[in-house]
Amino acid sequence: MIENQQKIIRELQILNDYTQSDLIHANSELQSRIREKNDLQLKFLDADQETANLQFKQQTLEEQAGKFERQQPVVNNSSFM
Repeated sequence: MIENQQKIIRELQILNDYTQSDLIHANSELQSRIREKNDLQLKFLDADQETANLQFKQQTLEEQAGKFERQQPVVNNSSFM
């Protein structure tokens, strides 16, 4: 009876070691994926910010071009012919 219980205990210890190893590996994988997710979120935020900056610059340039065009005198090309 004791021998059978010791055998069961050894088997449970082996299963426990494998389970702990699996949990450690799963936790490591989870932490890696969390870091990857956070990195991707930061990249998306950076891309969104860069898009907003470029849109602002484009709008500013378009406004400046419009002001420049309004300031230019109208030249009648027909008088040069």
